[in-house]
Amino acid sequence: MISPSEEKGIALGIRMLSIDRQRAATALPDGRLNVTRVVVKFEHQMNGRRHYLTAHAKSRPGAWRVAVRWLRQLEKGKLK
Repeated sequence: MISPSEEKGIALGIRMLSIDRQRAATALPDGRLNVTRVVVKFEHQMNGRRHYLTAHAKSRPGAWRVAVRWLRQLEKGKLK
C-alpha cells in the first residue's frame, strides 16, 4: 500500500533512489532522544539539473513528507 505522501511526491516528480533501514538515536540538547529508523535518498530533476536529498526519518511516509517539503523549498529558490 502506498501512503498519500508518497503518492504526492511521485506526482511532483520526486524519485526514491534507495532506502536503508537502520536504527539510530541522537540525544537532543533538552535530553530527549531523536530516533531514526530509515534513511532514504531522493532525486528530483529541475531545470536540467539533478537535486539530491538524504532524509532521516522514523518511517517511510515520514521520509516522503520531508522530501515534499524539501521540493517546495527548492522550488521557491531557498535551497541550491
